[in-house]
Amino acid sequence: MLSLAIQESVELKLQTELAGDRLSRSQWKLLEIFATTTVGNVTEVAAYLGVSTAAASKAVDRLVRLHLLERTVDTLDRRHVRLALSPEGKTLAHAFLQGLNLRLHELLGEAESRDLAEIRRVLDELTAKVLNAVGNPSGICLQCGLNAREECLVDEILRRDCLFHLLHRSDGVRSRTLPIEA
Repeated sequence: MLSLAIQESVELKLQTELAGDRLSRSQWKLLEIFATTTVGNVTEVAAYLGVSTAAASKAVDRLVRLHLLERTVDTLDRRHVRLALSPEGKTLAHAFLQGLNLRLHELLGEAESRDLAEIRRVLDELTAKVLNAVGNPSGICLQCGLNAREECLVDEILRRDCLFHLLHRSDGVRSRTLPIEA
């Protein structure tokens, strides 16, 4: 309920202030993904969102046409195309994330840090119980990077493989969420 309340009130209002109706909610989500995670190609977008590569490619194309994402061909292997926020995309994503943090701080600022940490711990436990109750949640992604998490709930707490992070383990090193560069 809290997540939905934040999405419906704080995020939607801020998105409208920043871009009017220029971007859909799914486009905002994709912009946020590129700003807060290590996603770098269509396959990773598809894994992160849990959609087909065709659907992910279509979503990426829209943001490229809006000049919010850029494609670059890998100089070592021309078959690989990397995706990244354009300067305009970085500016918009940064304004959104900064505005969201400011508004959430205004709303929750009086809550004690330890109280918020305890709430997060309890919610993590409930999430783990739900996932365990439905069987083996291997191969899913809870999009922890969008929630400013240091650890992936699926990887760290459930000790199972997150589909998004499996893509980043070819060299044996798990990719961590990276903050946006201003």
